[in-house]
Amino acid sequence: MRYLNKDWWIPALLILNIIVFTGLFFYDLNKKISFGLREVIGTVTFKKNSVHRKFFSHVVWQDIESNSPVANRDTIRSFGNADVNIDLKNGINILMDEDSMVYLDVTDKEQKINFQGGSVSIDSTNGKAKNLSVFSGNYKISISEPSHIKLEKSVDSALNLFVKEGSVSIDVDGKTQIIKKDEKLDISSQGISVETVPFKLLSPQNQKQYTTSSTISPTFEWEKKVNVSESFIEVSKTLKFSKLIYKKTTTENSEKVSLGEGVYYWRVGGSVSGKTEYSEIRKLFVFSNLVPKTFSPANKAAFSYFASPPVINFFWSKNDYSNRYTLQISTSPDFKNPLEYKVNSNHITLSNLIEGTYYWRVITDISLENVNQLVSTTYTFSVNQKGTIAPPIPLNPFSNEYVVLKRGNQNKILLTWKASHEQKVFKVEVSKGGNFMNPVINKKVSSLSIWLTEIAEEGTWYWRVLGYTLDGVESGYSNMAKFHTTYDPNLAFQKAKDIPTIDNEKTEENTTKVAEENQKTTNEIKKIQKDETKKIGNTNVHARLEAPAKLYPVSPNNKVNPTNGKPIQFKWKKVPQAADYELNLYKDKSKGGNLIFKDRTKKNHYEFKKFDKLDKGKFEWEVNAIDKYNKPGKKVRGMFQIDIPNDPLDELKPDDIEITSPKVMYRE
Repeated sequence: MRYLNKDWWIPALLILNIIVFTGLFFYDLNKKISFGLREVIGTVTFKKNSVHRKFFSHVVWQDIESNSPVANRDTIRSFGNADVNIDLKNGINILMDEDSMVYLDVTDKEQKINFQGGSVSIDSTNGKAKNLSVFSGNYKISISEPSHIKLEKSVDSALNLFVKEGSVSIDVDGKTQIIKKDEKLDISSQGISVETVPFKLLSPQNQKQYTTSSTISPTFEWEKKVNVSESFIEVSKTLKFSKLIYKKTTTENSEKVSLGEGVYYWRVGGSVSGKTEYSEIRKLFVFSNLVPKTFSPANKAAFSYFASPPVINFFWSKNDYSNRYTLQISTSPDFKNPLEYKVNSNHITLSNLIEGTYYWRVITDISLENVNQLVSTTYTFSVNQKGTIAPPIPLNPFSNEYVVLKRGNQNKILLTWKASHEQKVFKVEVSKGGNFMNPVINKKVSSLSIWLTEIAEEGTWYWRVLGYTLDGVESGYSNMAKFHTTYDPNLAFQKAKDIPTIDNEKTEENTTKVAEENQKTTNEIKKIQKDETKKIGNTNVHARLEAPAKLYPVSPNNKVNPTNGKPIQFKWKKVPQAADYELNLYKDKSKGGNLIFKDRTKKNHYEFKKFDKLDKGKFEWEVNAIDKYNKPGKKVRGMFQIDIPNDPLDELKPDDIEITSPKVMYRE
C-alpha cells in the first residue's frame, strides 16, 4: 500500500507521453501526403526525376511523378539537370531549369508567382491571365499584357530579368521601371541597369530535346541587337560555364556544334562599349540509347519447380529521365493479352508464373518530343514443373581450393551453396573420405551457408548438401565438392602456381541434369580418389585481399559543394591482385542511413556525378577490392559532408510573406 501511494505513476505517464507523441511525430513526418480535395490549377511534367513538391501548410518535401497535378499554393523545386514544365489552366506556361524554386498562388481574380531562385521562364502570351504578379524578394514584377519573360537569380546577382515578348513593370526602391521587349534588367550590388539585350537567342529553343544514336550537330542561331562586328558562342555542361566544351568567336550569327549525349547550356557574348555582355542562357538535351535493355531473366533462360512456381527477378536498365515502366509478359511473341505490371523502379520480382514458355519486354513511358514510349527487345524464358526437386549446387569453397589455417586460433571455414526457393532446410555433410560413411560434420541449417569451426587439421575434405521443403520432401544430394586445408601458406601458393582454375559458373549449366548425376555419386567418388593419387589437380588459393588505403575524402571535415558542377573525386591506393573495386555510398550510416549508390570500377578512383542523390548532411563511403574470383576483400571507410548553398526559403524575411488566410497558420 505504501508503494502505491508513491508518485511513481507521474514519470511513467511522462515516459508514455514521450513515446506516443514521438511516434506520432515520425508518422506525420514520413507519411505520404495525398493530393486530397486540393484545387487543381495545372500539370507539371519533366524528363529527369529530380523534382519535389511541398503542399501549402506542410513542411515535408515529396517526390512527384511527371504529369502530376499541381495544387494551388504548391511550392515546386528542381535539382540537377532538371527541366520542369508547368502548364497552368489559365494558359500560363512556366519552364524551370535546375536548382530553381517557385511558389504558385493562382485564383480567378489574380495570379501570383513567387520566384525564389534559379532560372525560370514565364510565358503568358497564349493565356487569358490578367493581373499576373511575379515576386522575387523585395521586388514585384507586374504583367498586365501577354508577355514572355525570363528571370535568373544567382549568388552574385540579386535579379536578372529578360523580356522576350510584351512589356512588364517592376517596383524597385519605390520607383516603377518599365521593361520592354528585347530589354533586360540587371539588379546587383553595383546598382540597377536597364538596357537593350545585346544578343537575342533564336534557335534552338530553351530546353530543346534531341534524340540520336550517336552525335548531332545542331545549328545555334542568334541576332545581334547592338552594333558589334564579332560575337562568341559558349557551350558548357554546367550552368555557371565553369568548364567550356566549345567556344568560338565569329562574325556570323550562327554556328554548328557537334554534341554527344548529355545536358548542355549555351549563350552568346561579345564586347559592348568595352564591356563583355552576355545573352540569356538556354539549355538543350541530347538523348541516346534510351531504349531499355533487358538483363534478367536472360534470353532463353530456364526455370524449374516442384510444387510452387519459382521466384523470378526481372531487371532492366534504368532511365535517368523517367521512372515509369511497364513490364509485359505474354505466352505469345506478339504479346496478345499480356500480363502488365506498372512499376516505378527498374526491377520487380514475380512468383506466379506456372509452367509454360513466356515472352517479356519493358516499355518506358517518357515525355519527349515525338516520343511517348520506348520498347525494349523481347526476351523469352521457360518455366517447367518437374516431379523431383533439383538438388543444391555447391559454390564456395571453389573446387580444390586450399584454405590456410592459423595455429592457435579457432578457424572458421565458410561453405555456401545455391538452391531453389522451395528448399527451406539443408543438411550439410563433411567427410574426410569421399564415401561419407562417417561424416565429420552432419548439421542442418535453414540458410544457404554454414561456418565450420570443427576443422583444425590439414587434409582433403569432401562435402555435399541435401535440401528439404517445408513438407519434408528431399531434393537429393548435391554434387560432391572438396577443398584442402593446410597450415603452410607457402605450400598452398606453390601448389596453386601456374595451374588453371575451374570455371565454377559452368556447374550451373548442369542444373537440369543434377538428378541423373546424383545417381553416379559412387562412380564420381572412385574417380576423384584415383585422380588424387596422380596429381593435385586444379588447385587455387584464395586469400582475402587487404583493404585499400583511402586517400580522399577521409573525414566529415571534407566538405563538397555539388552545385559547382564538378564531380566528387573518390580516390584510394591500388591493391595488388585486385581485378575490380566496389564503391558504396551511404547517407550518414552511423545513424542508420541507407545505401544510396553502388558501383564497380577497375580504376583506383571514381568520379561521382549523380548529384540528385545527394542533399545536405554527412555521408559515408566504403571501398573494397574484388579479386579475379569475384571475392570481396576488406573494406575501408571514409566520410564527407555535402555543403549546399542556403535554400532561398532560408533567406526570406517576414516582410516577404503575405498571409492571405488565417485558416492554417502552422502545423504541429
